[in-house]
Amino acid sequence: MLRNNPGSSSGSRFEFIKRLNVDNGGMNAGIAVVRDRKNGKLCIEKRLDPDCIRTRLADMEIEALQQLDHPNVNRIIDVFVDYNLLQGSIFLEMCDGGSLDKLIGRHSVDGRSIGESQIWRWFIQLAKAVAYCHCGPSLNDREARSLWNAVYHRDIKPANVFLSRIENGTQDGEVILKLGDFGCAISACLIENGVVDPRFASRYTPEFAPPEAPLLNKKSDVYQVGGVMACLCRLKQTWQHFDKDQAAGEEYSSKLNMAIRYCMKSNYQERIGAAALVKRLEKERREDVIESMAENVVESVIESEIEDGVKSNEVEWVTVTMMEDAIEHSVADVVEISC
Repeated sequence: MLRNNPGSSSGSRFEFIKRLNVDNGGMNAGIAVVRDRKNGKLCIEKRLDPDCIRTRLADMEIEALQQLDHPNVNRIIDVFVDYNLLQGSIFLEMCDGGSLDKLIGRHSVDGRSIGESQIWRWFIQLAKAVAYCHCGPSLNDREARSLWNAVYHRDIKPANVFLSRIENGTQDGEVILKLGDFGCAISACLIENGVVDPRFASRYTPEFAPPEAPLLNKKSDVYQVGGVMACLCRLKQTWQHFDKDQAAGEEYSSKLNMAIRYCMKSNYQERIGAAALVKRLEKERREDVIESMAENVVESVIESEIEDGVKSNEVEWVTVTMMEDAIEHSVADVVEISC
């Protein structure tokens, strides 16, 4: 049972607010909302399962979270573990938008589809989170990537992806996506030290498993990223019965369906990697934005020509100039949107 004060420095730092009525995952003994007395902000307390503390499985989740610092990864705030009493908690930032499975449920009941532009933004953000876990903050720096302790999530599903509203900066008010619940995660260091077998997952959610399960690898995360996007498009809680060639459905563009298909190839050796996925998605998104803005520019110039009697060669130069400005701004917009 969740207690207000677990008897540690972390326990005195956090004030118990309420217990959440959510299904406990395989690695936790309950979830609660708590208040951080340092800054007054609400946080999430994830109580650790005693067996996971005893077998040190909880250590893998804690070490992974302490390593990761990315805007699209649920951030750890504090942690305590008492190995004698087999009690412990992880304190995490609170994502006020809840999990994707809850969002899917609400939209499914209302019959409201999620707009494709929003799907693309969240697709890029989830891909960035996974690419960061696998490769670190420098996707284009091979040396930096080789030194990074890669983290493999292995349980990406709608219930483990959360929404949070940005409260300051240029993106104030935007709802962004965050990858959370690293209870099944392993790292490259643990693999190299022989602590875990990188191929075998003893804990994962069967209905969200990729075809190669239980022999998982880093591209298994990519398969699940595609599956989560398919669930958002279809407003379904699982992706087991989707046509992988049209995973998003006919309501969405062929480009989006193709992007998900790249993620969900049955043979993991043919599947795209996380870093390459980010580049591919940003390229597709950038081209779409440029194409849309270009159409608007041409329409605007034609209207201006009719109204003001601008000569055709002047229209051409104006069009070129406006196109260049449109491309420059659209690229900047995409970078901002997808961060």
